[in-house]
Amino acid sequence: MKLRFERRKPRHTLLSICYRLAKLPFASARGKMRFYLDLNWIGWRLAIEQAERMYGFGESSMRRKNLEFLLARMQSGARVLDLGCKYGEISAIVAEKAERVIAVDHDPQALEKARAAHPATNLEFIHADAFDVLEKETAPVDLVILSHILEHLEKPEAMLARLKAHATHCYIELPDLDASYLNHYRQLAGARLQYTDNDHIWEFDRDSLLEVIEGAGWKILDSEYRYGVQKHWCGRA
Repeated sequence: MKLRFERRKPRHTLLSICYRLAKLPFASARGKMRFYLDLNWIGWRLAIEQAERMYGFGESSMRRKNLEFLLARMQSGARVLDLGCKYGEISAIVAEKAERVIAVDHDPQALEKARAAHPATNLEFIHADAFDVLEKETAPVDLVILSHILEHLEKPEAMLARLKAHATHCYIELPDLDASYLNHYRQLAGARLQYTDNDHIWEFDRDSLLEVIEGAGWKILDSEYRYGVQKHWCGRA
């Protein structure tokens, strides 16, 4: 994508008002910085939620585009476990290429909606512990999908280490703390809103996530940093 603009930009009323308000001595320099950072986070979060309502997993959505990285590396006919599948959108798209997809989640109501929306015969939605499901498999699955899962876990490295015995490949996707340098200024300024989602326990920059993945015994075979997320295609080391 390449965008071109005229050098003289049209007036934006809200932007002009905000610049005038910013000149007022309403706080210290650090206080203003924290305020702007929180305002930036709030606007970003509202825009993300509105985009999901408008586009969901449609062809134009960034959530759908993120899957292109995974689908390009996944073998046709693969046996897949989608861990934390929620409403099954990713599971259903992956099932179009996979031989079999087992989609697991802890929310039975979400799984009911997933079953109703995605009735593919090679797609099974299960309310169970992921390792209980994996231990019943006679051979390791070809791929475990961890899309926006690790940041919710108390011990993400322990989860990844356990998965090594049950899967030959692992796909990891989660928010990229390095996507904006403002995320680092949030720490310096002591901003209250430093997380990506209210339920997150961890936020990872690129170096810290690589340490977790490699520390758990996985080898990163390919990575991509686009659309605000980190994506890693991993194999057993």
